[in-house]
Amino acid sequence: MYSSLQDLFKTRFPTESNDKEISFNLLIRVETGLRLLEVLGIQDQPVLTIWALNQGLVVPALANLKLNEIQKRWLVNYRAVIHRTSKRDWQFDFSTYTQYPENKRVYRLPSDENYEAESLSRTERQKQRINVYDEVFSGILPFRKEKRPLASQGQYGFSYNREYKGEVVFSEKILREARKHTFPTFKIPLGRTTQAYSHQRLRELASEMDRLEQEHGDKRLNKWLDRVDTMIRYRACRPDGSLSDVNTEVLAISGMTHVAGMVGSGKSTIATLIAFDIAKHHPGQRVTLVVADVVEVLRMSEYFNNLLAESNTPVSVPLLGATMRDSHLINVYRQKEFSITSDRWRLRFLDTTCLIKHWLANIDDTVEGRMNPGNEPCNELYELNDKRDRKKNYLCPMFSICPMQQAYRDLVEAPIWVTTMGGLGQAKVPSQVDNRQIPLWLLVYEQSTLVIFDEVDTVQGWFDKLLAPDLVLDDTGAGGLLQDTLRKISNYPSGKFRESTDVDRWRQSYDQTMPALRNFLGLLERNLDLRNWLSVRPFTSLRILFELAGRISGFSLWEGEEAPKEVVDLYKSLQEQFITMQQADLSTELFSKHDEKYELILLSLHIASFGRGEINPATNKIVSAWIKKTMERLPQNIRNEIKAKAEAKSKKPTDAENTGNPQDLLTLTRRLELGLVASALDRDLRGLFYGWHYVEELFGENGGPTLIPPSFAGLLPTPPLGRWRGFRTTEEGDTARKTLSLAVFEYAAVGRYFVQNFDHLLSDLDGKAGPNVLAMSGTSWMPDSAKFHFAVPVAGILEPDKSIQDAVRKSTFTFLPQTTESRNSKNKSVHFLRVSGAGKEMGDNLEQMVLALARRPDKFMSPLARELDKLDQLNKVDPDWEDRARILLIVNSYEQAQIVATILRSSLRSDLAEEVYALVKSNDTVDWDWRPYKAIKRSEVEATGHLARILVAPMGAISRGYNIVSPKTGRAAYGSIYFLIRPMTPPFDAMTMVAGINHKLDEWLNPEHNLWLKHPKNVFDQVSALRNEAREAWQAMERGKFYRLMEEADKKELGASTASSVIQTCGRLVRGGVPFRAFFVDASWVNSKETSEGDFIARPGDSLLAAMIERLLHYTTSDLGRALYGAFSDGLQSPQGFQLDFSDYSISSRMDED
Repeated sequence: MYSSLQDLFKTRFPTESNDKEISFNLLIRVETGLRLLEVLGIQDQPVLTIWALNQGLVVPALANLKLNEIQKRWLVNYRAVIHRTSKRDWQFDFSTYTQYPENKRVYRLPSDENYEAESLSRTERQKQRINVYDEVFSGILPFRKEKRPLASQGQYGFSYNREYKGEVVFSEKILREARKHTFPTFKIPLGRTTQAYSHQRLRELASEMDRLEQEHGDKRLNKWLDRVDTMIRYRACRPDGSLSDVNTEVLAISGMTHVAGMVGSGKSTIATLIAFDIAKHHPGQRVTLVVADVVEVLRMSEYFNNLLAESNTPVSVPLLGATMRDSHLINVYRQKEFSITSDRWRLRFLDTTCLIKHWLANIDDTVEGRMNPGNEPCNELYELNDKRDRKKNYLCPMFSICPMQQAYRDLVEAPIWVTTMGGLGQAKVPSQVDNRQIPLWLLVYEQSTLVIFDEVDTVQGWFDKLLAPDLVLDDTGAGGLLQDTLRKISNYPSGKFRESTDVDRWRQSYDQTMPALRNFLGLLERNLDLRNWLSVRPFTSLRILFELAGRISGFSLWEGEEAPKEVVDLYKSLQEQFITMQQADLSTELFSKHDEKYELILLSLHIASFGRGEINPATNKIVSAWIKKTMERLPQNIRNEIKAKAEAKSKKPTDAENTGNPQDLLTLTRRLELGLVASALDRDLRGLFYGWHYVEELFGENGGPTLIPPSFAGLLPTPPLGRWRGFRTTEEGDTARKTLSLAVFEYAAVGRYFVQNFDHLLSDLDGKAGPNVLAMSGTSWMPDSAKFHFAVPVAGILEPDKSIQDAVRKSTFTFLPQTTESRNSKNKSVHFLRVSGAGKEMGDNLEQMVLALARRPDKFMSPLARELDKLDQLNKVDPDWEDRARILLIVNSYEQAQIVATILRSSLRSDLAEEVYALVKSNDTVDWDWRPYKAIKRSEVEATGHLARILVAPMGAISRGYNIVSPKTGRAAYGSIYFLIRPMTPPFDAMTMVAGINHKLDEWLNPEHNLWLKHPKNVFDQVSALRNEAREAWQAMERGKFYRLMEEADKKELGASTASSVIQTCGRLVRGGVPFRAFFVDASWVNSKETSEGDFIARPGDSLLAAMIERLLHYTTSDLGRALYGAFSDGLQSPQGFQLDFSDYSISSRMDED
């Protein structure tokens, strides 16, 4: 995004940049880093502090420096320009720098080989460079500008698809027409000021919108004033933690403003009213709405344009990528109420007409395939007579009149922009719009007065995921990242890579990665035991080695027992060996000393150089010899005991991971080979991924993997455990043609930092305030939840109307586990069906549960049939239940929704079976005539959800933003909800662990944390200590446990996150202030045996349902928590089907409301 080191310094230092004896980039990044230490006044700290500063983590030692504006600017500029690399890379740079002649260096570095102890000194040479460094890094960095010119008159080519090149001719007449329509330029936005809305002002805006809707003759009036009067109950948070009375204080939006509001409290209404106000009454201001999905983007844009747009000038523009545009257009055409007139704005913004592709290009009619949307040649035209392998690219000159680019022409004047999380985080602004090559988020940041994040907890989770991507490294059937890279490399002679030391090092990492990857996949492809072992869950190389340490030492055989001291000592010793081996720098440590770590490194290099045991028998011998030698460190009597335990374990048929004798030497040999190769692969990938930016100029901007959008580089903190990666294997295809795929997961940055700091993200860089931000959600204040808690103090809350609170309190919550007879027992016994945590039996248990609900004791008296009859009876006697005889069945995935709907269609009595629907993805294109069930697209569920008597839906797809109401009453259409499966994320889920670390980061960075009492030293020591703490936390999460075995803090986190999901999902059933009936069916919700009286006792220690209720009860000890969750907490205190036991729980202390 910003200019590179070359662009910033090459012309300033022509002598150094042309010196073939030094690496110019290395020289500049080292010297500017050392100068940074001087500017910050910490030149007496270790040289490697540069690495620590570049992580972006504000540890107490850094915060205590109290930096002034110049120092802050220096630091953030350095981070923005100097790409983050590993500690080992910095040590290499320092070592190389010291080898340069002293007369070419500004600094003299210490003699310690790790650079972790001593500080820098000056050579008193080349002092003039210091002034240049200060000039560049104390100022505002220039952006990287577009260098490609517009295409002029003549013939050009472009890629139509992989096999075919298209041709286009630009005549002077066509270009003259395009030049008549110059692209408008953005105005300088107004400065940021506080935006305040009283309840009276919201009423005035609502009345004005109601009047405009009536004047336009809208068929569906929104009755905004009624909404404000019945729904909006704003209460500001006071400094002492109390809340103001309802609607007595203004909603003041300044900087980052966090407003939490329960379901049905009017969050969307407020967002709409504020957007209307800015568009109608505040010329020069602009609001950007960040919403959940494309359907909502188009709906809101259409609404504002129909309400406010004059003639052909829109007031609202949807900002969407081009890749899925044709799919969005098809969905518009398929709307039940589609109209060319009423949907004209959607059609305007979704036009897929590319002037080159559809008008000017010469494309052979016989060409198969098509140009995929999003691949139009807007910036990749080349002169037709250019015969070079790497052609010079040109920009399309037709941009200013191209129908496909209409949204970009409209957004300059439009006061309302609407986009999704994906658009904000990943879309790029075309160079014809802004020649700085900037991302969309930067345009939003610069041009918006206000940004509104709807469901901000979901937004922060999306950015967490964006910055922890999952990429296919190698697929035996379809290629993958490394194979694609090989094709790019083949386009260049080898000498091209040696022109730069940095590029040459990257190429070395790539060349080392390939044999490690080949051996890794070879081991998996030929060993079913290894595939089964790793296919269960994602893994890191360290987890493989740690589990192996438990087997080699015998420690894993003492399950739930205290192992002998010798076994424990060996187990810990092996773990330490594996850790130090992984952290070793092979280039400096391999031949320095011959110890146990040396032996492991040598084994790893042997496999990489000479191949795994299956292609080199010598490998088997040396690996198995190391294992035998290690096992012999134990006394003979303990080895005998281990042998007996191993033989006994191998005979247990109930062992979920029974792969024979756990001490089998061949099995251990293969697993150690795999662990060592994985460790080597991990190490080599580090150099490959860290150095990818070095080859950007060679491969082009899109030549590398999309680990993270380049615009975030240097702006977001590195994860506290460092850039962390893991692996995942999958097998696809039938038995005869299975293909093995290896994906890498790269935890590259702290994604939620972007959302939490969006109001001032670039302030230290450019000295300007960012936009005001209004961040809202129903469960964004949930302090224990790593997934949902938004760590920004709450400015105020939107309290639900009393009718909604009363409705929740009147609702019923019932534990309704289903039973089945044991199949393997001679004496038939009955047990309760557990789905979550059932492992391989999950599918069977889910099917039995659904069958029990649908036809036990028969189709007419089954639980689901009786429930619908109950809702019909309530409909006759209580207006709250009018037209609500519908059931919502909640599962965890779309696949499960389809399975459950299919079973119900063949199991329920015929009149109900015909009205069973499954929710499917909005872009689902499967022919519905072939489905064994009826389906409703997610994007259409608000309009058509009432058609179902029973709707099966994934929790994540239905829990937010969708209000399914009865067309007869306008209130919630569904009366009952069944949580079929406990929504516990699978063990070792990577994104759950990422959220956990990101959530803990705020706690760790608190100066009062115990971590800093043990490490009160300098920036380098504190960042290193934080890294160790975070890695230990990750490894603890990676080991994973069943709920009952979790630590108390982990149970609280899971209870809070589950409470958030349940509250949001139940919120679909209270619209209009009506009660509902909730059922928890999975026996795992309570996970307890019946008492002698036939009751279940649920305790937070063994019941996730009880933990969820306990967390809500805990939060309601504060005014803030009581206002947000009091109704649900009260309603859940008297559940049916089980008894709560909080005997170990105390509410004597109030919540900390920050």
